[in-house]
Amino acid sequence: SNQNYVCNMDLETDGLSPSVVPSSPKEVVSFVSRGASSHQPRIPVFPENGLQQQAEPLLPSSMRSPCENRSGCCSSPQSKPNCPPLSPPMPLPQLLPSVTDARLAGPSDHIDSSVTGVQRFRDTLKVPYKLELKNEPGRTDLKHIVIDGSNVAITHGLKKFFSCRGIAIAVEYFWKLGNRNITVFVPQWRTRRDPNVTEQHFLTQLQELGILSLTPARMVFGERIASHDDRFLLHLADKTGGIIVTNDNFREFVTESLSWREIIT
Repeated sequence: SNQNYVCNMDLETDGLSPSVVPSSPKEVVSFVSRGASSHQPRIPVFPENGLQQQAEPLLPSSMRSPCENRSGCCSSPQSKPNCPPLSPPMPLPQLLPSVTDARLAGPSDHIDSSVTGVQRFRDTLKVPYKLELKNEPGRTDLKHIVIDGSNVAITHGLKKFFSCRGIAIAVEYFWKLGNRNITVFVPQWRTRRDPNVTEQHFLTQLQELGILSLTPARMVFGERIASHDDRFLLHLADKTGGIIVTNDNFREFVTESLSWREIIT
């Protein structure tokens, strides 16, 4: 017999052949399944109505309960209440480390040693900086310096902040070289309080010195409408014969005029 099934369907009789018909309808022929103990009750296979009781379908042992997989256990309804309760399923082996283990282990050295751009920029803000422009006569042979304030501030802020200190450093650099004609263009809405705009007092200081020029901007129905700063830069550089300090290529203005094309080139 196959051990993977609950009961062996080969039934042995008590001296009677399975083909023998009982003498009376109420006389019942009983059979005992193999492997069952002698004290278990005899199970009627043929009920009083003479019809054979339909046997339970045979299922693999993996789909039955632990009680039914045990040898000698009968599938009758009378014996099922005697079965022990099913035990809860055993947990699967942990192939991956749990979250608790990761927390106990702590962060790795790679995470601690990594440096972000925001962290570096905040570290530079901890070092005090003061804009000092000495009141000395400059050189008259130098060209007018037109600084793209937005481009310089964003570049100094590592593409994440609008660093007004970067504008102040650029102005101080050209001031020490002897340039006195310096103009910085910044949109007007940059003067408002914004967590991404750092050290706005430099804009106020440059505006008091007449170096900072604010391009017009306004709010209409909650939307910001600002003028194109690049046009102010090119127009002033064309008018004064100056040089623009920026990282922008101004490709969209190359075909507008020959003078602008020469300045961009």
